[in-house]
Amino acid sequence: MFRLPNGTPMGSLSIIETFEYFDFPRLFTTKSITGRYYLGLSILDEDHYLEWLYLEISSEKIRRLIAKEVSLQDAFTKPECGYLLKVVCTDRGDDKFDYVLPELLSEDELPLPDAYIEVADKAKQYGLGEITPHIAAKASHRETLNLHLFPADSHLPELNARSFGSVLVSIQELVDAIGQVANDGDATLKGAIAEDILQKTKLNACQIFEGSFGVQLKSATLSDMFSESLAAKTLEELSGLLMAGDTEELLSNKLHFLKGRVASKYRRVLKELNKLSTGLTFDWGSPNDGLGRKVELTKAQIDKAFTIVDKIDIEMSESIEINANLIGLNIRTKRYEIESLDSDESFSGRVSDEAIPKMQNATINNRYKANIKKVVETKASSGDETIKWILVGLNPLD
Repeated sequence: MFRLPNGTPMGSLSIIETFEYFDFPRLFTTKSITGRYYLGLSILDEDHYLEWLYLEISSEKIRRLIAKEVSLQDAFTKPECGYLLKVVCTDRGDDKFDYVLPELLSEDELPLPDAYIEVADKAKQYGLGEITPHIAAKASHRETLNLHLFPADSHLPELNARSFGSVLVSIQELVDAIGQVANDGDATLKGAIAEDILQKTKLNACQIFEGSFGVQLKSATLSDMFSESLAAKTLEELSGLLMAGDTEELLSNKLHFLKGRVASKYRRVLKELNKLSTGLTFDWGSPNDGLGRKVELTKAQIDKAFTIVDKIDIEMSESIEINANLIGLNIRTKRYEIESLDSDESFSGRVSDEAIPKMQNATINNRYKANIKKVVETKASSGDETIKWILVGLNPLD
């Protein structure tokens, strides 16, 4: 009388793979019509009814089960969603189900502590190893992002580890900054971003692929099929920012809307890509229908966007004026040093591109009214700040 259950929250199911069989499947994976995976376990076999446990399971947990990194007992006692479904199927067809917490199960209802899945490597059918982001996202129930880089001097699929690491760090910090805005609109310039936001915007690298230097990133948390996750909202905003391309008006509008530290974080991403002399393809797939987007930026667009965002970042920063003595100025390297006339404080750093033409005739040791911008770069997780002072104006004192 074996059959898959009817009328449960799992919906219509189909068997993917059977791991144990005695008269009928006893341990197997199923897939719902909406793309969710379940692990079914037979716990009671009577003449007129069968009793089952169904565990909703992600493709990542399936991978770990296949690799024997997780026992069956661990999987059923530590469900990712916090609960299991106990289902009774009768020969009359009037199936019953109930939600059950794992701690309420008896030892007889659970697999033995040393029981593991025995299976050939059939990871593909669970969406593991899928490169296409839309398919991978549906299979794993997680936001999936493919990044393709096209560095001119690399031997694909090899890339300098330090440079690649810097790109990934800068992208994660940009995602965190956008996530703070997408969460409640309350963007901050200083301090650490709240831990609950960082957990929801966290990305995990899961595989690389050829054709360019490609890396696939997945949201660390599962996506809710019935509402947008914070990861999805964040990637939607990020894709919109990338779609602004190298158009100054669009970039300005977008960065002023996102506020907070997004401009400086996006500037850092563009700077790291610039160092690699590469274009970028951003290919986002989502478990939620209607979400997902592909954006491509050429090397030339990244170069131009970096110049624009650098200017916007400075414009959005706090400005102060001080009476100062000009200690040093190098037009070629765009570096300066000044000393306040009202205190012993000195400032040094970069001269903005727009200010360079106005400083051609500046004289060392002369006194000026200096306009400098305070650019704060903040690490998302620790809140550690680096302050840089950009010289944007230098006018002789009367």
